[in-house]
Amino acid sequence: MNYPSKRNVFNLLILLLLTGTLIALIGTATKDREDGILLHFFDVGQGDATLIETPQNQKILIDGGPNDSVVSKLDKRIPFYQKRLDVVILTHPHADHLAGLIKVLDSFKVKEVYLTGVIYTTPEYFRFLEVIKEKNITTHAVFDGDYLDFGDGIKLNFLFPQKSLQGQKVDNLNNSSIVAKLTWGEKSALFTGDLEKEAQLQLLNSGIKAELLKISHHCSNDAVSETFLKKVDPKYSIIFVGKDNMFGHPTASCLNALKSTEVFRTDYNGDINFLMTKEKISHLN
Repeated sequence: MNYPSKRNVFNLLILLLLTGTLIALIGTATKDREDGILLHFFDVGQGDATLIETPQNQKILIDGGPNDSVVSKLDKRIPFYQKRLDVVILTHPHADHLAGLIKVLDSFKVKEVYLTGVIYTTPEYFRFLEVIKEKNITTHAVFDGDYLDFGDGIKLNFLFPQKSLQGQKVDNLNNSSIVAKLTWGEKSALFTGDLEKEAQLQLLNSGIKAELLKISHHCSNDAVSETFLKKVDPKYSIIFVGKDNMFGHPTASCLNALKSTEVFRTDYNGDINFLMTKEKISHLN
């Protein structure tokens, strides 16, 4: 009788171990997605980067932060055998929202990109647009009325800008930001880019009530209109802000405006994770 060599037995054990680990990883990822929509607000310093994972395993990235650190954050959430993003949304092309997306486009297979299409002449934005063209990624310039349907009643509605800005120059790039509302059943989350107080007043009749609100512009003095905040009436507020940043964000006036909400901030909390179902939104420790 021929017995397997010690080397063959060792190789078989390694193969079984790797197979078991892979199955466990797949099972864990699937279980998370079946529980609901996962919202990940990544700590990328002084910048924004949000990953949305739907129960159907669709992955949506809103902004990419000021550097390549978003890629390592994504690698922890997206297994190596699923190196893809269904949707990338650039709210506006300031570097603290844009820069990390260049590396994202190089590192992941991106199906579609959504942006405003405004004219902005920086090397980072030019490179971002070049990579989109090189990789032949489908691109959409969106405004109020456009939406994404992810199935099972999950929708992402674009509420701002209120008209097409494609090919246009704007005076205040923050106030050209894409604002999008994620809705599932009774619950919703509102993503505001860096939209400032002045422009927020244009959204008061747009159905902006949401349980979770991503605060504009790192909670600066111009980040929150009290009238807008009252209309949204959020339970949770999320602030993207770099630790010990030079701008003094978040400001005392902004934090005071949010005192009726439960505030989470990336400089204190690091990565912030929420679970959203049709009935509730809850913070994940």
